[in-house]
Amino acid sequence: MRVFPPIKLKPELLAALPEAYQDGILLVVKETPLSEEDLPAECPYPLEQVLDLGFYPGSG
Repeated sequence: MRVFPPIKLKPELLAALPEAYQDGILLVVKETPLSEEDLPAECPYPLEQVLDLGFYPGSG
């Protein structure tokens, strides 16, 4: 199932994705044995995949 935001929100979502990804990295580093060096510096997925509720990295 895909979640499609209204067209007018897409620029804001694209702008927010890098900051949200960095926040996620900080959480991963805090909650797991991984370090920042273990993770991609930038989100490796396009916004469309991030918003796709059926997408799971490494599946299919």
